[in-house]
Amino acid sequence: MQYVWYEEDIVHKYLIVLLGWTFPELVNPSELSTSLPTLQELHNALKEGTCYFKKLTAQELEAHKADWLKNIKAGVIERKNRSTCSDKGIKRK
Repeated sequence: MQYVWYEEDIVHKYLIVLLGWTFPELVNPSELSTSLPTLQELHNALKEGTCYFKKLTAQELEAHKADWLKNIKAGVIERKNRSTCSDKGIKRK
């Protein structure tokens, strides 16, 4: 799963959002703390169904996008930029 570009690659593309994540930021689980209680909390949330993906309606997606863009403009969140390929503009055979 794309954790760095979650908004663009997951939410906006597939119209789904992850609800109930037990950590402050959405990151790859391999990057989470190795503290057993916090990992057990996430595991339990997944097992019990309190952490899940929800399909968004078109109206919910537009509201989500508007809120996301507002937070970017306010500086609350930082938009990630993809790197340019090193061979950009070079003709291929």
